[in-house]
Amino acid sequence: MSEHTREATREQSRHLREQPPISTRAPGDHRTGRREVELYVRTYTTLLQSSGAVGVSSLEPAHYTADSSLHAGAEEPKPDLNAFLYSANRIPACIVEIQHIVLGQTRHAFVRAGYDELDSWELAWAPGRRRRWHWNGKDILAAYIASASDLDDLIPSIVAYQIEWNKMHHLLRAAPQAQ
Repeated sequence: MSEHTREATREQSRHLREQPPISTRAPGDHRTGRREVELYVRTYTTLLQSSGAVGVSSLEPAHYTADSSLHAGAEEPKPDLNAFLYSANRIPACIVEIQHIVLGQTRHAFVRAGYDELDSWELAWAPGRRRRWHWNGKDILAAYIASASDLDDLIPSIVAYQIEWNKMHHLLRAAPQAQ
């Protein structure tokens, strides 16, 4: 992510965290309700079916509402290192360079979207998943998505990673040594 993108995302995230939670559960009650999970799945499924780019920050409100036990500290100001490490193991290490993640079900879908050289890109792997990623060596990461369960694993991992990355980045920038 570029510094400009991280800054804009951080501002959006800060704004979203300041809004009251949509959930009706008591604070600290991390039992995700079926309704909240279905809302999250519908949100990212609908957004991903659109024809344009989807900012990861647009998925954060539904991620917070889902209140996953795998990301229990999502709304906390201090980093949730368990969630960060869990998500980092499902995404290639080159994620720190990435501006765009492209998902598709077939080679034809990637070609139609303008990614016709995908097969010549560098392969990237995540330690916690067998999924094969394609990296253009710069700022685009692509993955084939075979099923809804691929999305159900991938999207929360990407969103959790960004939330926790932004928290850590914010803390580092606010540290007196950074001045």
